[in-house]
Amino acid sequence: MRPRSHRGRLAVRLTLSFMAPVLIGLLAVGLLADHAAQQAFEEQLSQRLVAIANAEQASLSGYFTELVARVDASDERSLNNLRNRIASIAEATGVRRVFIFRPDLTSVVDTAEGIEFGHRYYELDADANELERVFEGESQSSVLYFSEDGVPFKYAYAPLIHPETGEIVAAVGVEGSSNQVEALSDLRRNTLLLGVVAVLLLVGTSIWVSRRLTAAVGALAEAAQRIGQGDLEQPVPETRSDELGSLEHAVEHMRQNLLSREEEMQMMLSGIAHEVRNPLGGIELFLGLLREDLEAADVGQEQLEQVRKIGRELDYLSRVVQEFLDFARRSRVDVSRFSARALVSEVEQVMSGDLLGRGVTLECAVADTDLTADRDRLKRVLVNLVKNAIQASEAGDTVSLRVTETEDTRVVEVTDEGGGIPATQLADIFRPFFTTREKGTGLGLPMTRKIAEAHGGTVEVTSTEGEGTTVVLTLPFHGGLEPARTTIDIPEGWLG
Repeated sequence: MRPRSHRGRLAVRLTLSFMAPVLIGLLAVGLLADHAAQQAFEEQLSQRLVAIANAEQASLSGYFTELVARVDASDERSLNNLRNRIASIAEATGVRRVFIFRPDLTSVVDTAEGIEFGHRYYELDADANELERVFEGESQSSVLYFSEDGVPFKYAYAPLIHPETGEIVAAVGVEGSSNQVEALSDLRRNTLLLGVVAVLLLVGTSIWVSRRLTAAVGALAEAAQRIGQGDLEQPVPETRSDELGSLEHAVEHMRQNLLSREEEMQMMLSGIAHEVRNPLGGIELFLGLLREDLEAADVGQEQLEQVRKIGRELDYLSRVVQEFLDFARRSRVDVSRFSARALVSEVEQVMSGDLLGRGVTLECAVADTDLTADRDRLKRVLVNLVKNAIQASEAGDTVSLRVTETEDTRVVEVTDEGGGIPATQLADIFRPFFTTREKGTGLGLPMTRKIAEAHGGTVEVTSTEGEGTTVVLTLPFHGGLEPARTTIDIPEGWLG
C-alpha cells in the first residue's frame, strides 16, 4: 500500500491547478477594475471640483475680484468679507476647504484655520504644471493626494480675472472633502470583500471537487491493489457516470475476466496434478511390490539400493506435486488467536531431525505474546523458512528465530549464517519455480509471501554474501478477530 503521506498530493495538485488560473484571473480583473474605478472616480471628482471652482470664480467676479486684487494684510475688514464669502460657498457646496491665492502662491484668504494673509503654499509646488495653466486662464484639477493621516484629497483651481483690466490677479482653490474621495475607498473595500467571498467559494468548490475526484481515484487504486494481490472476489464499486465511471466499469470488467480465467487455470492445473498423482500412486504400489520380491529373492544390496533411490525420487516428485497444488489453489484463511511460543515450540520439534542431521543450532527468542493468523499456514511458513536457513548453513552454524511485537503488528525474523544470496538473484527469489538448489521447487518463498499477503502482511529478505540471510515476516495483530477472508475453493474432486 502506498504511504499515507502521498495520498493528498493529487488533491493538492487538482486544487492548485483549478485555483491558480482563476485566482490570477480574479486578481487581474480586480486590479483592472480598481484602476478603472479609480480613474472614473478621480475624473468625476475632478469635474465636480472644477465645476465648484468655476462657480466660485463666477460668484467672486466683479467687486470681490477687484477686492482680491487690492487687499493687503492691514485691511482686516476686506479680508473678513472675503473669508466669509468663501466660507459660505464651502458650506453650500460641501467641500472641505476653499482658499484664494496669488500667482506667487501666497494666501489671500483661506477657510482653514491658521492660514494668514501672505502664507506661502509650498505644497502647491507639486501642482506647478496645473497652476501654470490656471494663471493662463484655464481651470485645472490636481492628482489625488493623501494626507499624513491617510485621508485622500484633491484640489481644483480656477483663475480670478480683474473685471476692468482682464488680468488674472489670483486663483481660487477648492479641496475635495474626504467623504467625497472616500467613495473610492468604499468601492475598493467592497470589491475586496467580494473578492474574498469569491475566493472562499472557489476554495470550497475546489476542495469539494478535488476530494470527490481523489476519493474515486483512491477507491480505484485500492481496488487495483486488491486485484494485484490476488483478491478477485470483492467487486469494484461503480459509483460514477463520468469518465472515472467508465474506468470503474473497465476495472470491474477486468476483475471479472481475471477471476474467470484464474478459476479456469486453477481447475486445469489441479486436473493436471490429479492426473500426475494417479500414476504416481500406481508406481509407488508396484515399487513396493518389487521391493518385497527382491528382498524375498535375497538379491544384493546394490539392487535394493537402486529400488530405494527410485522410491526417494518418487517421494520428491509427490512433494513437488503437492507443493504445486498448494501454491495453485485458493482457499479460505482461517484466522485464530494462539500463543507465539507454543507455535515456535512445535516448529522446533518438527525441525529437530534436520537440525541434528546438519549439525546446526536453532536459537529462539520469542516474546510472550499472541498471534492472530491461520495457525496451520503460519506453522508451515515458519517450517519452510527455518528449513531454508538450515539448508543454507554449515555444521556449527546457528539459525535464529525471533518473534517481537508492536502495538499493531507481530514480526517474525529468521536469520542464518550461510553464504547469503547474490545480489543478482535477490530480486528473483519470490518468483515461482526460481531456485538455486538442485532439488528445490522454487515455491517456498512465493508460497510464504502468498500466505503473508492473505493475512494482510509482508515478507522482506535481506542478504549479504558471505554473512547470511534474514527473512522478516510482518503480520497484523487484530485486537478483535476479523472474519476469515472469503475466497473460492477449488472443488475437492479436482484436488486428487
